[in-house]
Amino acid sequence: MSGNPIILSQKDYSKLKKIKCFHPGSDYKKLEDEIEHAKIVSEWELPNDVVTMNSQIILLIEGENKKINVTIVYPCDADFLQNKISVLSPLAMMLLGLKVNDVIDWTFPDGTTKPVKILGVRATEGVKVVVH
Repeated sequence: MSGNPIILSQKDYSKLKKIKCFHPGSDYKKLEDEIEHAKIVSEWELPNDVVTMNSQIILLIEGENKKINVTIVYPCDADFLQNKISVLSPLAMMLLGLKVNDVIDWTFPDGTTKPVKILGVRATEGVKVVVH
C-alpha cells in the first residue's frame, strides 16, 4: 500500500469492524490496522473510483497484459469459482479502499512479484461504474 490512508464508506467501516467477532486472528489484525487508519466518508462522499465491499474490480497484471476480475466480499460469501474473494484474503486487504489507476506489488503463488494495476471498479450495490 502507499503511505496514504485507504478510503472506506461509513457502512463498510461499520460492517468490517464487526468481522472481528467472527474471525479473530492474524488475518483480521492486518485488516484492522488498515481500517483504523482509513479515511471514513459517507456513502455520498465516496469517490466513484474507490474499491469497496461487493465491488467488482478489473485488475491488470502489468507486463503480461492479463486482466482478471475479482469481487471483494465478506468471508461467508467468498466463492473461488465466481472470483469472489474474502475481504480477509491478502489480495482483498491490499485492494480495499484503493482507487482506479493505483498499482500494488503482488506476490503470486509461484513467488514472483508483479505490479498489478486497478483498471476499473464496478459496484454490485448502487450505480458506481468507473473503468479506465
